[in-house]
Amino acid sequence: MITELFWAYLVAITLLTVTPGVDTLLVMRNTGRGGLRDGCVTSVGICSGLFLHAILSALGISILLVETAWAFSALKWAGACYLVWLGLVSLRQAMVREQEPASEAPAVRKRRVSAVVSFREG
Repeated sequence: MITELFWAYLVAITLLTVTPGVDTLLVMRNTGRGGLRDGCVTSVGICSGLFLHAILSALGISILLVETAWAFSALKWAGACYLVWLGLVSLRQAMVREQEPASEAPAVRKRRVSAVVSFREG
């Protein structure tokens, strides 16, 4: 029985490991948008966020947030405000694109964005 569970677990974690996640899709999008530089900067941003999370966990911030209700609530509200801000920026960009005259055959062009934008997205 334990051998069967082990093999089922091994199959499940293998599938989860090889399945691309949101980070992979973000890197692919940014690489397609701005080239190799944007993809690499996005990867550095993702790794920086993971590194920061690991440091905070190691320092016990996670335990502090679990034990202190007001700090956890403040973090949740900050995250919610950030998501609202991202949504408003996306809506604004969509409205600007709608006002541009549509051409018959839209050409695929690379859009250069600053490294700060790619890093922040990561």
